Amino acid sequence: MQREQLRNINPNHLHGCHPLDLRSYFGESPFHLKVKNPKDPFPPISRRLILLERLLGDISRSDLPAKEYFSEYMRQKYRYNCKPNTLRQAATSLIQFLSFYRDTGRQDLEQMTREDIEAFIEILQDRGLKPNSVRTWLCAVYAFVRFLIEKKAVSYELLERRIKLKLPDRLPRAIDPLDLKQLLSVIDKVRDRALLLLLLRTGMRIGELLNTKVHDVDLNNHRILIKHKYHIYKKLL
Repeated sequence: MQREQLRNINPNHLHGCHPLDLRSYFGESPFHLKVKNPKDPFPPISRRLILLERLLGDISRSDLPAKEYFSEYMRQKYRYNCKPNTLRQAATSLIQFLSFYRDTGRQDLEQMTREDIEAFIEILQDRGLKPNSVRTWLCAVYAFVRFLIEKKAVSYELLERRIKLKLPDRLPRAIDPLDLKQLLSVIDKVRDRALLLLLLRTGMRIGELLNTKVHDVDLNNHRILIKHKYHIYKKLL
């Protein structure tokens, strides 16, 4: 075999790795290739887009002031990939606020003052809304105000002294009696059960209980003497 002929021979054919002809595998019967269908170039419309179109339609049909800024603000939140609930909450809050501002007899946003936001918050409180709900609506209004400032539609003075709501402190949640019973059922040592019940019944801190000595316990008066660096006080048993 000449060297010129060797250049045209695939070495895999000599070792039997690949057949010279595919018909030796399939015979005379035809074979079918499985071709995957291409992905749909037009994916289905998302829930966010459907909600945005509905909100923009409601805004365009309303007589609210600054509808153009309102619609542009909602499109911006959509571009920021906000969730549907966030879009819905922002739209609801701003519709209520702009309706209140319209009822004051003004249409120009340049006339908006801090007193307008305060009056809107007072109306929400008079409706009986919870402080957390009022704070959520207030945050939505201030987010829209920041957008208006970026568009130079209102003055920056609206953000100089922001209105802050003081939320009530949450009371600590007590452990459920059934959960307490299950917890005590898996504690075998009497000492550990006594420590746990003492923490629950007196409200002592763990550090205070660990620093308590035997002579600090007054069983006759049902008291425990707790010593701190600057003061001493007693806990009732």
